[in-house]
Amino acid sequence: MVTGVVRWIDLPSTDLEKSCAFYEEAFGWKITRSESWPDYPMWSDSEDRVGGGFDKGLKPMGEAGIFLFILVESIEDALKSVVAAGGKVAQDKKLISESVGWWASFLDPSGNLLGLWERPPRS
Repeated sequence: MVTGVVRWIDLPSTDLEKSCAFYEEAFGWKITRSESWPDYPMWSDSEDRVGGGFDKGLKPMGEAGIFLFILVESIEDALKSVVAAGGKVAQDKKLISESVGWWASFLDPSGNLLGLWERPPRS
């Protein structure tokens, strides 16, 4: 049996500096740069579980792309951070179900559409 864990995601970017600043400010992602790849800044989430890079060679994710969700503690707070960092709200918080939680979506400065997911409180 082959098992796999998602560990690396390339996010399209029309402006590498804006992308780095946006995700760092909105979600606390860590940004690193390598002298070997100066046009490929790399990111890792706030818990170092998943990482990737910002790639100017990819087209922004849209209706036909993969829909990536970022787990957050509060969608309301995350959407405020998104707007403050230069993104736009695409879908306000909406209930999936009482057992699954809520979702919302946003556009980053490069036009990528990403989702937010908030789990329900645990009893």
